[in-house]
Amino acid sequence: MKIVILTAKCGLGTYIPAVYTYKYMRSHSVDTEMLVWEDFYETNNKERAMLFQKNPRIAEISYAYDNNKQPTFSTTTKSILNRYLDKEHVTYICFSGIWHYELLTQVKVKKSVIINVVMDAYHSTLWAPQIEDEATNTTTLYALGENIYTLNNEIKITDYKERRGILVQGGGWNLIDRNQIRTLQTQTKENLIVALTNDDPQITGNKILYNQGESCNFPYPINRDYVPDTNYHPLLDEYRKARCCVGKPGGMTIIDSIMTCTPLLLTDVTIGQHEQANRFFCKKNGLAIELQNLNYNQIVTQLERLHERLIDISASAKNLCLTLLNLI
Repeated sequence: MKIVILTAKCGLGTYIPAVYTYKYMRSHSVDTEMLVWEDFYETNNKERAMLFQKNPRIAEISYAYDNNKQPTFSTTTKSILNRYLDKEHVTYICFSGIWHYELLTQVKVKKSVIINVVMDAYHSTLWAPQIEDEATNTTTLYALGENIYTLNNEIKITDYKERRGILVQGGGWNLIDRNQIRTLQTQTKENLIVALTNDDPQITGNKILYNQGESCNFPYPINRDYVPDTNYHPLLDEYRKARCCVGKPGGMTIIDSIMTCTPLLLTDVTIGQHEQANRFFCKKNGLAIELQNLNYNQIVTQLERLHERLIDISASAKNLCLTLLNLI
């Protein structure tokens, strides 16, 4: 049995869970490889980050179909994937819509199994067009759907009364409402810690940089020569200590909130189509609180109740990696 994990660094929500799944499979002695889109194609993440803030759909589409770039290794996506055609029982675990498109249009994978893992409540434009092929054995798992899938069931939950401070999560695109941060600082004496992918001089105070430069080696560089540990990512320690997290409704932000039972306050920054679906999912299931124009003091009394609800939700969530292991 051969597992090929397909991902990209365009968003930490597609990269971090893929890294964790790779390490999980390897730790369970499963023959696993991981292909990262940016290892083969040069991209300009900074340019797309600016575009994403203006129009998420355009940015995602430009990322997905920008195949005119010179490949780093003088090869094509088709030839990259065709190396597995002579192998039996190959299962592709696809975390990125870029690879999903390539699998179904350029590569003959009719004898293989494709498991699409969407770390959201709905697929983004990166997964379009959704091409159906009856000859292909394809399964799609939504992390936020009929079942909620998390990545680590062994995280120690901190009692709410022991928590201090507010974590502001910028995500892979540094999408943070700076005015909202300044407003929060005037409304509470709680310590604010801002998590950024790359440093932003406009944001002062306590900051955590969980990615240096554009190499996106977070959370841990992949070394395929040894069986890696199965740590998830160090930012979870900040979630566990915080009274709440402020951020956009990104799939991994919501899942990290559930895993650590940390109340999530949703901001109104520019978001994509799949994140709109995530916001609706949170509202429907009572997973988060809309911050928007509310004063922090107006919602602080709701946080402990939400923490208690997240404890119940976390306890009933399914383990994504274990589910994938049982599917292959």
